[in-house]
Amino acid sequence: MFNEMMNARLAEIRQQPDAPFTFAGASYGDLVRTVDAYFCRAVVKDGGVEKGIDAIATENQRVKKFGFTSTELARIKTDMLRKMEKEFNERDKTESKNLVREFVSNFLQQEPVPGVEYEYTFYKKYLDGITLNEVNDLAKKWITDDNAMVIITAPEKAGVTLPSDEKIMSILKDVQSKDIKAYEDKVSDKPLLATKPAPGKVIEEKESKDMGTTTWKLANGATIILKPTDYKNDEIIFDAYSFGGTSLYSDKDYITASNAAQIVDNAGLGEFNSTTLQKLLAGKIANVSPYINDIQEGFNGSCSPKDIETMMQMLYLYFTNPNKNENDFKAYIEQQRAFLQNRSSSPDAAFQDTVKATMGQYNYRSLPMTEGKLRSEEHTSELQ
Repeated sequence: MFNEMMNARLAEIRQQPDAPFTFAGASYGDLVRTVDAYFCRAVVKDGGVEKGIDAIATENQRVKKFGFTSTELARIKTDMLRKMEKEFNERDKTESKNLVREFVSNFLQQEPVPGVEYEYTFYKKYLDGITLNEVNDLAKKWITDDNAMVIITAPEKAGVTLPSDEKIMSILKDVQSKDIKAYEDKVSDKPLLATKPAPGKVIEEKESKDMGTTTWKLANGATIILKPTDYKNDEIIFDAYSFGGTSLYSDKDYITASNAAQIVDNAGLGEFNSTTLQKLLAGKIANVSPYINDIQEGFNGSCSPKDIETMMQMLYLYFTNPNKNENDFKAYIEQQRAFLQNRSSSPDAAFQDTVKATMGQYNYRSLPMTEGKLRSEEHTSELQ
């Protein structure tokens, strides 16, 4: 629970347009097979090491000083119990690789393997009894001034300078004297979809006994093909598409079109930005993601049967009211910029880019993304 709540806070910071890191995560767990440790990781832009260390240290100090909030804990408990419920419902569909992974952990690390039935019962019996004070006390044990280290890895290239040991120590010392405020957990009690749309109509229905499918033609022109399976007990999956994709756009608009789906996916839905949306969906197993490829645009997603209405509401909002959030747009651009700064230094990336460009006969659309193209995207794109 501590790990999940800390990572949720770091993810919230990451969504800021001037975020001090492009990725950050915290965990207490295996440092190496025989040693457990509490550690935080962050990926920063060139020249952003000092800012990243300060941000990570500040958030740890905030948790150590004030702890987590009751609403954060309640969300995590709801999510954990819901996920364990799903595992229990799928207990006879568990993939072999997951069973093997548990046996390996049992052999190498003596991790217990009581079985999902026992674990689900255990969660239901004890999870709610874990108090906020018990979780917050872990911060005082894990976040300490002694037995700690800072490790920095960076590319060897011109213009990249790393802080000295003395500078790093001064950053950590300064954080302890900062006027740090308690975290404010901003949540909303508004429904995901305030006004329900008028129901559509099925104008044609066909069944195929050979394929085991039912096809519905809707009044709006959409065609739905439903195929029940017994692969999973607690999962519905869908893929919705139409033909067109980035092929409909000129080279001038190609970069914008190819990034549009990720930008929209990163910005939330309706009145909710990405952070408040995740909080709203606590305890729900439902996800929807838009995509645009060369010849198609569409959505894919999945849900638990009990959360199908939530999934369909998300799909409806993507069509009718995607969140137009300037901060999330800027955060996405900055994350991509940081990703591209050192991508060409990777032999794997260089090889992949070369193969793609060669197979595409060096067409503009087969060439790799660059910081220059991204700057053009940033200046010409609009949230519309």
